[in-house]
Amino acid sequence: MNQGGQAIFRSLTTDLEEVTITVGGGVKLQLVFGDITNEITDAVVNTTDFTNFSDDGVCKDILTVAGPDVEAELKAAKVNRGDVLVSQSGSFPCDAILHVCGERDAGLIEQLVCRIIDHCETFGFESVAIPAICAGVGGLDPGVVAGAIFRGVKAATSSTPLYSLTKIRLVLIKINVFLAFKEEAMQMFATAVINRAPVHQFSQAPQQQPPLSMNADLSIVRTISTSHQSIFQFLGLSREDVDDAMIKLNNLYEAQCSTQTLKKAELEGITQDDMNDLTQLVETLGLYMQMNQGDLMVSGLKDGVGQVTQMINAFQHDCLRRQMRVREEEDLYGRVAWCILGHNGNWERFPKTATYDLEINDIARGIVDAQAIQWTVDRQRMEATRPLSGHTAKLKRLENLPDFTPPLYWDNMAKDKNLMVVALQPSSVEYQTVKEAFKRTVPKTVMKVSSFYQELLA
Repeated sequence: MNQGGQAIFRSLTTDLEEVTITVGGGVKLQLVFGDITNEITDAVVNTTDFTNFSDDGVCKDILTVAGPDVEAELKAAKVNRGDVLVSQSGSFPCDAILHVCGERDAGLIEQLVCRIIDHCETFGFESVAIPAICAGVGGLDPGVVAGAIFRGVKAATSSTPLYSLTKIRLVLIKINVFLAFKEEAMQMFATAVINRAPVHQFSQAPQQQPPLSMNADLSIVRTISTSHQSIFQFLGLSREDVDDAMIKLNNLYEAQCSTQTLKKAELEGITQDDMNDLTQLVETLGLYMQMNQGDLMVSGLKDGVGQVTQMINAFQHDCLRRQMRVREEEDLYGRVAWCILGHNGNWERFPKTATYDLEINDIARGIVDAQAIQWTVDRQRMEATRPLSGHTAKLKRLENLPDFTPPLYWDNMAKDKNLMVVALQPSSVEYQTVKEAFKRTVPKTVMKVSSFYQELLA
């Protein structure tokens, strides 16, 4: 390739780089040149007229991946103007698909974007992929669509705090649409923080980042010295009077300052997020912070140093609560087993955190099983339900004895009983061991194997 060709290629690559914009509440808005069917966000938006599903475009591409069940759900739906239909994801690698119809109306598209973000918050989604609604088969001008979507994002992220959604990806499959969105973004978000990522990263799954350590790496804390200057002009009859006034003012200022040194042991358990919050507070208040042999020293006005001390005390209390919670979860996990009936007919045990939440009935926000699936729980009916699909599963609670831990497929013994007979599952090791021993002495077909558990009374 000649030098002119290389220059053109470099220019085109730069134009198609991914653009990330920080909008309200720290939410990341990303412009992506790529195919939405390659996305791995929690939610994916499909743009459709709820009538034609075979026309070339985003809808056909998404339904091809999602499968016939999602298409059937879409065909049977009755959707009012401006509504967002939330369906199962089928084979699409996301938690839910949000279907919308923009009707080639920029005002309606703006409203739909707000509702999409509201739905993501309602369902606890952290990320969502949105196509250029009505800019493809819909035929709307890409610049008009970009303006409508950006206004919707601005309105939704600035009106109320967002607690779940952190990433909005606008996935644009056509070059002219991407360039139109990019141009509109540069005008509408002129004061925003804009970062660019190389185009070759678009189709790749994000690399797994190492998890943050529970304790912050305090060795990386830099010395922070924010200068908030005030200028005083002294006038007097003599140099001696001016010097005296300056000394008195300096003494008054120093009397309002203090230094707090926190030992290394006091900082144990502070997380990296805690340290980031602390650094931001120090910079905001114009204080001085320095690490010295593992100890943290903060200096400045008393009120500011006091706020820092209060924040660190709160961090320490949070750390103690986390440690106590871990110990309580460990202790409870050894005594109680909460189980859910899997789709394969086998009982599966909930992890420690879910077990603890179920035991103390702290289930308002739902629970997460060992496969990281979210469930809502009805303890009276002993049932769990997946919020989106509506699939239900049975629950049960087993109590372990000091000298015996029952298998998950057993049930608790009634209070007035001291003998229990449990039919073993053919797939269990216990069943197979008994069966093989029996077959060695009797050439008969084994139909059933039961285990007897008797509680010995004093």
